[in-house]
Amino acid sequence: PLPSTTTTTVLTAPPLPSTTTTTVLTAPPLPSTTTTTVLTAPPLPSTTTTVLTAPTLPPIVMTTMLTAPSLTPSTTTATTTTATSATVSVDPLTLTSGVTIPTNLSTGSGVTLSGIISSAKSVISKVIIGVYATDGTGLRLTGTSVAPNTKTYDLHNADAALHFETLPAGSYVYMVYASNAANDLLVLDKQRFTVGGTAPAQTDKLTLSSGTVVPASIVQGTPVIVRGTVTSYVSPIRSVTVGIYDAAGTRLTGASAAPFAMYYDIHALDALVTFNTLLPGSYTYRVYASNSGNTMALLTEQRFTVTAPSTSGMTYINDILVVNKTYSLPSSYAPGGLLPEVDQAFQRMASAAKGQGYSIWVCSGYRSYDYQANLYNRYCATYGQAAADTFSARPGHSEHQTGMAIDVNYASDRFLGTPEAAWLAANCVRYGFIIRYPEGKQHITGFKYEPWHIRYLGVEKAAAVYETGLTLEEYLGIDSVYR
Repeated sequence: PLPSTTTTTVLTAPPLPSTTTTTVLTAPPLPSTTTTTVLTAPPLPSTTTTVLTAPTLPPIVMTTMLTAPSLTPSTTTATTTTATSATVSVDPLTLTSGVTIPTNLSTGSGVTLSGIISSAKSVISKVIIGVYATDGTGLRLTGTSVAPNTKTYDLHNADAALHFETLPAGSYVYMVYASNAANDLLVLDKQRFTVGGTAPAQTDKLTLSSGTVVPASIVQGTPVIVRGTVTSYVSPIRSVTVGIYDAAGTRLTGASAAPFAMYYDIHALDALVTFNTLLPGSYTYRVYASNSGNTMALLTEQRFTVTAPSTSGMTYINDILVVNKTYSLPSSYAPGGLLPEVDQAFQRMASAAKGQGYSIWVCSGYRSYDYQANLYNRYCATYGQAAADTFSARPGHSEHQTGMAIDVNYASDRFLGTPEAAWLAANCVRYGFIIRYPEGKQHITGFKYEPWHIRYLGVEKAAAVYETGLTLEEYLGIDSVYR
């Protein structure tokens, strides 16, 4: 032990290029103090450590500059201290004038967002503002993410996306994150708060906004897009059901979801609510939702009818809709997709093929009148009309417009001679299809051999045509010629 003294050693030597030694001594009043000197210099062969002990050492910050061509063991001093390092970003992100969330909000109370995020050098690439659950799930109950790509961003722009008023009683944390070139999701604000009180059941309402408006009458085969946002004002949405019901109240098509969120976009169920599969008749479209205060609340109810497609301008022979170069469809005929019966038959066939090691898929199904017009015109521009007429139908003369014709797999000569082509030719009749344009029959059908093009007739009619070995034109006693 040394007497109560403080010893400082300063070493000076001839100049050493870019050598800096910094000694930082920090100690509160202690019976003993440990001091650290950090030397930055070229690699040294060895160092010597000296520990100084004193009863009281006032806070000292001392910088000593050592310059020398080389350091020997006798010129090296190291002391030990305790220090806290801080990392300063070269491209800092800051939040100023931010909103102060009350530590306790009344149920149903809103908060107006404010605050300016600034980036010193690079643009702000991402901002996340949200209110999160504190129950360990980390679930964001309300909020949004934006990509400003500017050097400043006003949080008030995101105000409409944060709904404090919908939060049920409980504990939450308000968070603001931001990213730029030097920082990834840096936390700029974090405020814990509670929502107090229990909302009466009647205020825990559910609403549907921007919902689908179903036409009062739709043609069979016409799809309708399901859309709309279900909102719960106090407790999370427990369930949403979207469906189409018959007169007896039986749901014919539709689906349910369990969002456990304050909002739910019912477009997520669109593919499961199939208006185009409905047969002619009367139906009701309904949307139900549940939360803590409501069970299967009816949010919309719309009655509508489905009518059979008009047969005006269409030709049926032996109860078979005929479309070829002689017989056409009106531009108004638009089932909107493969007819449900056709689609179901194809799925059964594809499944059977898969079970036997073959892969059959839809390359081209339904085509509208306008789509076929654009396709045919492109082929004419590329190959000339004479060539295009051998493999592409003019608008109104395409079987694809019926919703009963499918091109499978590659829909090109690439399909010729494949195992799938052989399987399709031998088995498609079992599921109600025929190869519509057989080999060597172009002078009758008007189109080149297309082993990938199948036409649905139904199992009974397809079998009758198949067993004769004739084309559909030959079977019905008609021609196929543009006039």
